[in-house]
Amino acid sequence: MTKKTFLIILFFTVLGCDDKNLESKVIINGNIDNRKNGKIYLVDMAKKDIIKDSTTVVNGHFNFTLKPTSSFLPFEAMLCMWDNYEGMKYLRPIGFVNPYKKKYFESIFYVDRGATFIDNKHNVNNLQVYEIKGSKQNEPYYKHLEFGNLDKKSITERKRIIADDLNLIAKYPYSFYFLNMLYMNRELYTSDELNLLLGGFEEEAKVFLPYNKLKAWLRYKQKGKTSLTDIILKNEKGVNKPVFDSTAKINMLVFWASWCGPCRKEIPNLKEIYLKYHNKGLSITNISLDNNEKKWQNALAVEKMPWKQLITNDSAKNTFDLEYNTTAIPVVVLINKKGEVITRFSGLLSKEKFYKSLSFLDGN
Repeated sequence: MTKKTFLIILFFTVLGCDDKNLESKVIINGNIDNRKNGKIYLVDMAKKDIIKDSTTVVNGHFNFTLKPTSSFLPFEAMLCMWDNYEGMKYLRPIGFVNPYKKKYFESIFYVDRGATFIDNKHNVNNLQVYEIKGSKQNEPYYKHLEFGNLDKKSITERKRIIADDLNLIAKYPYSFYFLNMLYMNRELYTSDELNLLLGGFEEEAKVFLPYNKLKAWLRYKQKGKTSLTDIILKNEKGVNKPVFDSTAKINMLVFWASWCGPCRKEIPNLKEIYLKYHNKGLSITNISLDNNEKKWQNALAVEKMPWKQLITNDSAKNTFDLEYNTTAIPVVVLINKKGEVITRFSGLLSKEKFYKSLSFLDGN
């Protein structure tokens, strides 16, 4: 038995001796490369612009030990180290062999109470990837399990698909991944279907954020609200401004962030749209979901967008997500003078789609 193998066995043996003690900690222990030294960073994927924690890598070995509060919940994360690409410094994620789909490689994993262990380097197509063992939350995620497609299905087909989805939830009733997937696709389901699916999760999962956000979404839908909330947010000069321009014929809200590549790629098209339509009744407001205000300010200095720029806060994020579904950005929403959504786009839009959506202003 090699020394390395002995240490791995000892690590898991010690952890396994006291389950209660283990559940009181969050441990990420790794051996990524005996030649590696420096800092390694734990990045919370829900807040990509904020590093959750960091630790030092010594001869390839590192250890994170977090002390979770009583309200700690699993979260998606990446482990990253600084690297250079053509003279540019960036955080490069550590890659993992998918334990269930051998030809797939992952960089995201779930951090949970207990231990996660990373070891056993593989060289694949000049890439270094590692094996990962840890939270049960990773299993349905790494298996790439998905719910059935409800698009354009009959009532009978929808019932069959929902029944199949319930059976899948029954296998993983604790799954944060399943709840998050339901939340991301919540508009595809009826309220009755969502309530039925949520009923399949165990009590452990009912404290997870996606579960509570789905419940809030269902309450929001039940109210049948048609008029949207006008929120006051801070602009780049620190001055509070309303989201909507009451004098505009159309308000275009653009949800973005400095770290969002597609959002930044969309900006040249937005500049053309602004030049053509801002004197024809169109008001554009960019709403940043950045958590790091400095990075937002730096992005504004680079992009030089001549329309209203606001940055959101946690309270406003919840409202925007309910009213506009801003889970995945970029999101562009067109709103009429009555405060009603007339069009919503998600993902990177072509210039042609922008022009088509605003063509009714051409006669003004």
